[in-house]
Amino acid sequence: MRYPSLCNSLVPDTVLTINEGDLTECEEAGGALNTTIMIMITILWAVLMAWRFFRDGPERAAMITLISGWVVLPVAFFDPVYMAETNQLEIPVALPGVVLPASFWWTKATLLGTVLTISTAVFGRRALRGYRWSWWDLPIVVWCCAPLIHFLVVPQAPPGRALSQTVYLWLSWGVVYAAGRLWLGNARRLVEWYRLWVLATLMLLPFCLLEFLIGPYLYEWLYGFHPYQWCGALRYVGFRPMLLFEHGNQLGIWLAGGALLAIGMWRCDTTGRVGPIPLWWAVILLTGATLMAQSLGAIVLLPLAVGMLWIADSRRYGRLALVCAAGLLMAYIAMRALGLVRFELLVDSWPVASEIQSFFESIGRRSFGYRLIREEEHASRMMNHWGFGGGVWDWWRADGGSARPWALWPMAMGMFGLVGLIPMLLIFVGPIAVTCRRILYADQPTASPATRAVVLLGCAFVALHFLDSFLNSAVVLPIVATAGGLVTVVQQHARPPGTMKAPRPEGYTDPRGPNHAK
Repeated sequence: MRYPSLCNSLVPDTVLTINEGDLTECEEAGGALNTTIMIMITILWAVLMAWRFFRDGPERAAMITLISGWVVLPVAFFDPVYMAETNQLEIPVALPGVVLPASFWWTKATLLGTVLTISTAVFGRRALRGYRWSWWDLPIVVWCCAPLIHFLVVPQAPPGRALSQTVYLWLSWGVVYAAGRLWLGNARRLVEWYRLWVLATLMLLPFCLLEFLIGPYLYEWLYGFHPYQWCGALRYVGFRPMLLFEHGNQLGIWLAGGALLAIGMWRCDTTGRVGPIPLWWAVILLTGATLMAQSLGAIVLLPLAVGMLWIADSRRYGRLALVCAAGLLMAYIAMRALGLVRFELLVDSWPVASEIQSFFESIGRRSFGYRLIREEEHASRMMNHWGFGGGVWDWWRADGGSARPWALWPMAMGMFGLVGLIPMLLIFVGPIAVTCRRILYADQPTASPATRAVVLLGCAFVALHFLDSFLNSAVVLPIVATAGGLVTVVQQHARPPGTMKAPRPEGYTDPRGPNHAK
């Protein structure tokens, strides 16, 4: 097979071209699309999840569905012939991942949302009747309706495309968020969610070790062609595993998330266990697996998230750290979108930046600078449609661009403008902010110390994946359920009206008279 060597080229702009001979060789090597196997596994998984809803009830079954679906389902029905004909096999491949509605509609995100929708409608109607609206649900509604907003504002936008994109976002984002609001709404359920995530991650480790030794072949053996199979697979030692995920980077952040949850639970209960494994063993195994995956973003973000976990536990510094982090992220997006800070100029004018770039180039890691340069190339294109976006997933091609931005935020802004970008960011930032305001740093806490520790770990977990979205567009969407669960926890621990007033000092007399003293 010829294309793996191209994917591992050190030149980021290398283009993957597949002709008829290459496709024949790909099929003979087992790289063709195994549509029958895909359909059989998908149907079997859907039946098993429906049975879990019937047997275990919707609460636990929804958690298992969210995690297992993301782990075992095929990413999409990738067809190498179709992708080659439509020029979607560039390196990096043009596809933005299943987080956004692109050229493939049936993906693991929509399959997961469809099964959750049907199962909840059949077995979880009682919980649906008890759903309590929150203002923090508004960002997910606006984000999922961004295609319709674009259609209403841009006259030439096709109505069929807007409807298809809206349904896609509701299935992939909205249903998962609603599942978190319904089934992850207290500390006990969040702890069970964390344990299931860690246990599922531990079960992936033997397969990670296999692909570390022989290469990322599992997806090809099971489902066939994967456009990102060999993209960045060659690492310093062995190979970077991918398993059945969208990209090796996505598996890396999944492993880092599992390690973070294990560290957080072990910090609260050093004698605890996850399944048959002690938590301290889970911490060692998952941290080691994160390093073994050799995904630089996940390796850097994991200690950063653990540090956030410790700092945020302090009332004195936690609030300040949260405000500073949010401010820096918003400033970064504004400066990058407006083109105020350019990576190439920074490297040319600042010796320290030049030395850092030279170091990463010397060890063969050029992807970080490459991603920043792509954002800069598309800054003007994003600002051309800053309000409501271009409405299509390959918006960068309309103005002559050859390759997409790598991070999620420029992809979302180019597609749906600020109308889509701002609510998409608030889906992650909003639950963290309201949780910190009302539970973690409230002047009169209403939650127990155990609940505070659980929601603090949830905030760090969401923040880890949110920060990764500034590097990759292949976001792990089940994390959105955690954000929804945090909103429900805040609702349950909100004080009734009138109870937030500070106690009056002794001898206080209300000037309005004795009837107003209470």
